[in-house]
Amino acid sequence: MRRINDALTELNDRQVLLSITKDMLRGPRKRIMDVKDKMMPTIDFIEEMKMSNKRAKKPDFSVSLSGELTTQGNRMRAVKVFEI
Repeated sequence: MRRINDALTELNDRQVLLSITKDMLRGPRKRIMDVKDKMMPTIDFIEEMKMSNKRAKKPDFSVSLSGELTTQGNRMRAVKVFEI
C-alpha cells in the first residue's frame, strides 16, 4: 500500500492528478480489508489525452499525385487512387 501511495503522490506532484480521496473498508479489529482510491485528473491532462487520441485517429499514410502510397507506420491501408 505504501508504493501505491508513493505513485499517487508522484502523479499529484507532476500535475496529472488534481485530487485523490481514499475510502478504507475496515473489518474486525480495525484491520484494513479494502481501499478504494478515487482520482480526479487535471484539466491539462484531460486536454492532452484528447489531443493524443485525436492524433492517433489520423491516417498514417499519404497518397502522392502520381498515385504512390506511402506509410509512416507499420500499418498499410488500401486506398482508392483517383486519376486527375
